[in-house]
Amino acid sequence: MGNPVAVFHTTKGVFRAEIFVDRMPATAGNFLKLARSGFYDGLHFHRVIDGFMAQFGCPHSSDASSPRAGTGGPPHGTIQDEHAAKLSNESGTLSMANTGRPNSGGSQFFVNTVHNHYLDWFTPGASKHPVLG
Repeated sequence: MGNPVAVFHTTKGVFRAEIFVDRMPATAGNFLKLARSGFYDGLHFHRVIDGFMAQFGCPHSSDASSPRAGTGGPPHGTIQDEHAAKLSNESGTLSMANTGRPNSGGSQFFVNTVHNHYLDWFTPGASKHPVLG
């Protein structure tokens, strides 16, 4: 049996993403648990940066113009970082967002719209987007 596929219904259309439970079991399991519980239903992409990514998963983003959009996480708190798979931030892939501190991911993910190799934990050098600091 293969990995599950998440279906995203947006105002710009529908897209699908394979969820790599075989390579990222904690992160993928966290995403699936939240999705199956309805956590993501009605939330907006609260941060979209052309040529970089589109971010979603903040519980405060049901109102896309809320000043709190992008500041929240899931009811269960954060999860442990998971680095074993060495998957790259290729265009079209999902990646867990975090605060930059260890073990700070929770419910926010982003869709890479380009290959953001500098965000890969295993790439030497700075791992921050130049626009974000």
